[in-house]
Amino acid sequence: MALLSRVVLLGALLSPFVSALPANSTTSPYVHPANGDCVDYTIVTKLTTENLKWILPKVENNFDVAKIAMGMARSDSAEKFNPTSGPTNETKEYTISATYCSPKKEQKGRESTVMVMTHGGGYDSRYWNPSYQPEKYSFSWYALEQGYSIFVYDRLGVGRSQIVSGYEVQASMQIELLASMIKNLRAGKTSNTKPVSRIIGVGHSLGSFVTNAAIAKYPDLVEGTPPTVVGAWLLTIFGSRIAKTVDPSFPQDSGYLAFSDIIPHTTTFFYSDPLDPSSPPLNIPTIEYAQGITQPIGLLESFSFRNLSLAAGEFKGPVFILSGAEDLLNCDGDCEKVYAEGGQDQVWAGTKPETYVLPNAGHGTVFAETAQEMFGEMVGFVQRHFE
Repeated sequence: MALLSRVVLLGALLSPFVSALPANSTTSPYVHPANGDCVDYTIVTKLTTENLKWILPKVENNFDVAKIAMGMARSDSAEKFNPTSGPTNETKEYTISATYCSPKKEQKGRESTVMVMTHGGGYDSRYWNPSYQPEKYSFSWYALEQGYSIFVYDRLGVGRSQIVSGYEVQASMQIELLASMIKNLRAGKTSNTKPVSRIIGVGHSLGSFVTNAAIAKYPDLVEGTPPTVVGAWLLTIFGSRIAKTVDPSFPQDSGYLAFSDIIPHTTTFFYSDPLDPSSPPLNIPTIEYAQGITQPIGLLESFSFRNLSLAAGEFKGPVFILSGAEDLLNCDGDCEKVYAEGGQDQVWAGTKPETYVLPNAGHGTVFAETAQEMFGEMVGFVQRHFE
């Protein structure tokens, strides 16, 4: 199935103090990369966004989740299962937890180029900056080691950012928050490197949709973008449950869903083929760490992406789309075939997007045994076009 078709299919789918923000429910710590000089920011932003309204009753148990999953899984879901109304304009204030790091070892002036990383559904910013074997799995560490600055943040509703009801948080908020934070970076308000000369928009999965949509709306927002594993969040394959029934320490309301357990997480984000002797075995300790940093996703957010305009024809900068070769969510386990169909050329019609598939990797590419290869490709993309 072409990438553009998958983009359409996704539619089937306040306090100013950090100490007052809800804690994450997991025990794996948030750490700064050892090779970076890092500053944490609590960013308070007032925005006007076009918001959808959730019109179904709030879910009371996981049978309610199952009924929603049935509607979402339909091939005609976009036409026949729409649990929202609107949109209407709303003005609210939001609080985001973010971290900016500049490299301890500067190289060729690269520190003025900032990689702005948006994580996907199921995680928070620790996806980009894991404390577990960072030299192997952390793109933040890799980018800093190559001399680039980084900006990571927890999307609204998860991690250390403000918790908003899962019946309220949605794509329009995430897009405008990202755009606002990038504008603040350029203005020097949230960086310890001045000036910021270039911004590269990095995304994973749902975070790639947020980045893509922000660039479609604001074509001058970034200089280039390497979105990774653009895929849909499917309630059925994830075995989704109300987050609090999975882990009572999650602070979110019943409008947030999480993996039912580690097995659906493994199936959808990792890769191993028992019939292929060259395929790597599952790395259980790595999977267990990844499970320890999982975060829920809001119901309305899952559905709100059907209304996004992703056609970014006015963007003229370089684009480099990366996926795990065996990604089930992005391309049914055959990303080479999907990219060969060329749907990405329709989304990014104003430029000529490059593509790359990471061998022996599923949806969670940073936790693949071949992750370093992908990191090298992402940094190589920046160097090819801007150095």
